[in-house]
Amino acid sequence: MPLIFDFWENYQDMLKVIIWKEKFIPPNWENRGVPLKLVNTEEAWALLSKIEDKIHIHNIEVVYSQRSIPLQEKAMKKLVHTYFELYREHLTGAEPQ
Repeated sequence: MPLIFDFWENYQDMLKVIIWKEKFIPPNWENRGVPLKLVNTEEAWALLSKIEDKIHIHNIEVVYSQRSIPLQEKAMKKLVHTYFELYREHLTGAEPQ
């Protein structure tokens, strides 16, 4: 089952982290594990998490508004990509759990 990343639920936190350079704010989603690493391909992102001493891979599904136009969606995807890159850096620099 994928992790659902709702663009609009995370929008303000993404702006705080990317534009205002505030301390990283983790994504708002239903991850029951301890996040370890964020990986991506050109088309998709996935989160490796530790749940009860087992490593799980969760594909991330980004949900955008149905009313967005293609130009807006392109900008929204760039914002999410930048935020996930910062999240990956945050996880890499974090202390082991």
